[in-house]
Amino acid sequence: MATNHKAKSEQTLEQKIAQLEQLAKESESDTALESSLARFEQGIVLAKDCMDTLDTYKGKITLLKKEADKLMESDY
Repeated sequence: MATNHKAKSEQTLEQKIAQLEQLAKESESDTALESSLARFEQGIVLAKDCMDTLDTYKGKITLLKKEADKLMESDY
Protein backbone atom coordinates (compact mmCIF):
# COMPACT_ATOMS: atom_id res chain seq x y z
CA MET A 1 0.00 0.00 0.00
CA ALA A 2 2.93 2.36 0.57
CA THR A 3 3.78 2.13 -3.13
CA ASN A 4 0.24 3.18 -4.01
CA HIS A 5 0.47 6.17 -1.65
CA LYS A 6 3.81 7.16 -3.18
CA ALA A 7 2.27 7.06 -6.66
CA LYS A 8 -0.57 9.32 -5.47
CA SER A 9 1.95 11.77 -4.01
CA GLU A 10 3.67 12.04 -7.39
CA GLN A 11 0.44 13.10 -9.10
CA THR A 12 -0.02 16.76 -9.90
CA LEU A 13 -2.65 18.77 -8.07
CA GLU A 14 -4.70 18.85 -11.25
CA GLN A 15 -4.56 15.05 -11.56
CA LYS A 16 -5.67 14.64 -7.95
CA ILE A 17 -8.60 17.01 -8.48
CA ALA A 18 -9.60 15.15 -11.64
CA GLN A 19 -9.48 11.88 -9.72
CA LEU A 20 -11.69 13.41 -7.00
CA GLU A 21 -14.18 14.49 -9.65
CA GLN A 22 -14.18 10.99 -11.13
CA LEU A 23 -14.81 9.45 -7.70
CA ALA A 24 -17.73 11.82 -7.19
CA LYS A 25 -19.24 10.86 -10.56
CA GLU A 26 -18.86 7.18 -9.80
CA SER A 27 -20.48 7.65 -6.40
CA GLU A 28 -23.55 9.23 -7.97
CA SER A 29 -24.30 6.15 -10.04
CA ASP A 30 -23.27 3.39 -7.63
CA THR A 31 -25.50 2.51 -4.71
CA ALA A 32 -23.40 -0.37 -3.31
CA LEU A 33 -22.41 0.57 0.22
CA GLU A 34 -18.96 -1.05 0.23
CA SER A 35 -17.79 0.50 -3.02
CA SER A 36 -19.22 3.88 -2.01
CA LEU A 37 -17.36 3.70 1.29
CA ALA A 38 -14.13 2.76 -0.49
CA ARG A 39 -14.49 5.72 -2.87
CA PHE A 40 -15.27 8.01 0.06
CA GLU A 41 -12.11 6.86 1.80
CA GLN A 42 -10.06 7.44 -1.39
CA GLY A 43 -11.63 10.87 -1.70
CA ILE A 44 -10.69 11.83 1.84
CA VAL A 45 -7.06 10.83 1.23
CA LEU A 46 -6.97 12.73 -2.07
CA ALA A 47 -8.61 15.80 -0.54
CA LYS A 48 -6.04 15.84 2.27
CA ASP A 49 -3.25 15.47 -0.28
CA CYS A 50 -4.68 18.42 -2.24
CA MET A 51 -4.92 20.56 0.89
CA ASP A 52 -1.33 19.70 1.83
CA THR A 53 -0.16 20.61 -1.67
CA LEU A 54 -2.06 23.91 -1.57
CA ASP A 55 -0.58 24.70 1.85
CA THR A 56 2.90 24.11 0.40
CA TYR A 57 2.16 26.40 -2.54
CA LYS A 58 0.77 29.03 -0.18
CA GLY A 59 3.98 28.94 1.86
CA LYS A 60 6.12 29.31 -1.25
CA ILE A 61 4.01 32.22 -2.51
CA THR A 62 4.21 33.95 0.87
CA LEU A 63 7.99 33.57 0.91
CA LEU A 64 8.34 34.84 -2.66
CA LYS A 65 6.09 37.81 -1.90
CA LYS A 66 8.21 38.73 1.14
CA GLU A 67 11.36 38.54 -0.98
CA ALA A 68 9.76 40.68 -3.68
CA ASP A 69 8.64 43.24 -1.10
CA LYS A 70 12.20 43.48 0.25
CA LEU A 71 13.53 44.03 -3.26
CA MET A 72 10.96 46.74 -3.91
CA GLU A 73 11.85 48.49 -0.61
CA SER A 74 15.56 48.43 -1.38
CA ASP A 75 15.00 49.89 -4.86
CA TYR A 76 13.25 52.99 -3.47
